[in-house]
Amino acid sequence: MSSFINVLKDSYALLLAEPKLFIPKLIVAALFSIPLLLFPELALEAIALRTEQVLINTIWVLGVFIIASTLVDILINAMYPFMVRDYFDKKPISISNAFKDSIGKFFVVAPAVLAVELLTIVIVFVASFPLAMAFLSGNIVFIAAAVAVTLAVLFIVLVLFYLVYPISTLEKNHFIGALGKSISLSLKNKGDISKATALTFMISLLAFALAFAVTIYSKSGFVEGSVIALLLFIGVRFATAMLYAYQYVLNPVFYLEYEKNKVMK
Repeated sequence: MSSFINVLKDSYALLLAEPKLFIPKLIVAALFSIPLLLFPELALEAIALRTEQVLINTIWVLGVFIIASTLVDILINAMYPFMVRDYFDKKPISISNAFKDSIGKFFVVAPAVLAVELLTIVIVFVASFPLAMAFLSGNIVFIAAAVAVTLAVLFIVLVLFYLVYPISTLEKNHFIGALGKSISLSLKNKGDISKATALTFMISLLAFALAFAVTIYSKSGFVEGSVIALLLFIGVRFATAMLYAYQYVLNPVFYLEYEKNKVMK
């Protein structure tokens, strides 16, 4: 079995050798950066107006955006295991062929990923009650504890299903089998997978926070702050796309080297 350091190095070397692997995640980041920036503005207006119709419209817009972005992300993310496998097998990497393969496995990958997304939504919904109580109490310690526990639970979910993409694409499993094996392999390698998940988790939270910062600065009339926040947001979105590309290369490299004992030369 390969060491975690070797997996990190091999993933980095693969991206250097095949920079086209960055392209799918950069396209997704560009497509959804504008809606991500517009949503805080829409949400703040809905809260300010406090009318039922505006709130309903906001929920519909948010729902459509989440569904669209999730489905596109599933298709794009599912491309990476095929491209990485081809690299290990000394075959040329083709983005178009990987996209076709991703479509072919969509009805295995999508239910597995959506099940994880649903679990995440349930966790957030359940956590919203103690979080609301914490914020209403005004107790800083209570607030910090509630936020920390919620983030910890979400992080554990990300770790448990870290390998869901390579397993659901490269193995002949139904989606329930893919979820089960992802949990099994993640528990077996929980230390290394936790390390791989941590940085991406923090960067994602930062990108979302900066989206709201742009709107807040704009509302306050602090133009310089808005411009700085926007530049930071663009930078973080670019960095996030690069990091996600690395993550989704790392996933199948981890899987192929740890589970299939393949060696990248």
